[in-house]
Amino acid sequence: MAKYQIEDLSQILTYNEKTFAYNLATPTDDLDYYLAQLITDNLQGDTLNVPTISEIVNQVYPFINKQSSEIVQNLINRTRRIKALVFHAINNQRGAEFQFDELTEKDKFIIKLAKSIVHDLNKFLYKYEIKHSFCNLVLINNDVNNLFIGTIDFLATNGKEWFLCSFKNSRSGFNQKYSAELYLQKQLIESNTKYKITKMLIFNPLEERVVVESNILSNYELFKLFETKFAQK
Repeated sequence: MAKYQIEDLSQILTYNEKTFAYNLATPTDDLDYYLAQLITDNLQGDTLNVPTISEIVNQVYPFINKQSSEIVQNLINRTRRIKALVFHAINNQRGAEFQFDELTEKDKFIIKLAKSIVHDLNKFLYKYEIKHSFCNLVLINNDVNNLFIGTIDFLATNGKEWFLCSFKNSRSGFNQKYSAELYLQKQLIESNTKYKITKMLIFNPLEERVVVESNILSNYELFKLFETKFAQK
């Protein structure tokens, strides 16, 4: 995997699910000077004062806020636990497949959803002949005039094409919002690396079609995303 260089900040910055912000977890000593300075210049205490993808899309697609705070928090908690199992499977790949492990999870519904995602990921590996994959990456946009930060669920390549994927578990029909998240994540990847995303996919075992390509965003949506990023600076 050393063949592919990606400036992952997941060991430096941790995401706060309640504040939708990233916090400094460890010193930036091991980062290159430019990136370390970028983070230091935008810290307030230990909180990174940079717009996050979650903040941006929740502003542009506010319908999620119509749900009660308890429902939203339960969904966030469920998502975190599902992704923990999926990320563990990805990081513990054996041979050509990701190996699922329930670990200490006791909730059968969470186990079922996570196992379903891993099953579909393994089909994805075969279909696109994936050679390398990455998960749970934290990236900051490499453009001081367009700063934002976000977490990448899954990034993969077959050596010729690059695929960007997100893992969801909602029946609420948020695919346009999820597509906007992927659009911004694509910017993160392409601003930090020389890799160009070929295809973006949403894995959601609660949808009728469990794996779908992201939707194309309208010009209005693109404008609102751009406007919101700058309004939060």
